[in-house]
Amino acid sequence: MKVLTLLLSLLASTYGYTQANSKPGPSDSAIVKKVKGNIKQFMRWTDHLGDNYLLLTVTNEIKSSAKTSDKELYGYHFIRKDSLVWQLTDFEKGCSFDNIVEFRNGATKITDLDKNGLSEIWIMYSLACTSDVSPRVLKLIMYQGNKKYAIRGTSQPARNMMDEKNGGKYTLSKEFESLPQPFKDFAQKLWEQHLYDLQ
Repeated sequence: MKVLTLLLSLLASTYGYTQANSKPGPSDSAIVKKVKGNIKQFMRWTDHLGDNYLLLTVTNEIKSSAKTSDKELYGYHFIRKDSLVWQLTDFEKGCSFDNIVEFRNGATKITDLDKNGLSEIWIMYSLACTSDVSPRVLKLIMYQGNKKYAIRGTSQPARNMMDEKNGGKYTLSKEFESLPQPFKDFAQKLWEQHLYDLQ
């Protein structure tokens, strides 16, 4: 009985262990080969699915014509380095100005708000093709297992450069609307923390 209690304690302490924004090591080379783009964020953690790996990547600009470029971002969630749970893809295409495709620094979170042993993965990123300082497309995506929940809206350029007409707006997907209030509260806090393009 003591052994079982100790094992459960170890499992509880191991669950949710995350190496935020760490870099892949030599032992991760097999999983790195499976993704497209340059790795911007890399996380490891453990839940009841086993060992989880999250890789967030962004491609270099790809010339789509003489005057325009494409840029893409990807998110990959693997279990045990060989089983892909989901892949996220988004992009800015045909851009003839500054092509901005980037993940929000510090906004990627691993949680278990409903305490069911299955992690929630939170990702925020912005997209824009712009020649000035104006609101960007801003998205907050949450996955639990392979189920996707999204909030889509616009950023604010900076705290001292607010766009009251177009910036800071958002809508919840119907899937996100169905989530319990603690998820919505967490999302709102995360959105407000990472709303600004220039901190």
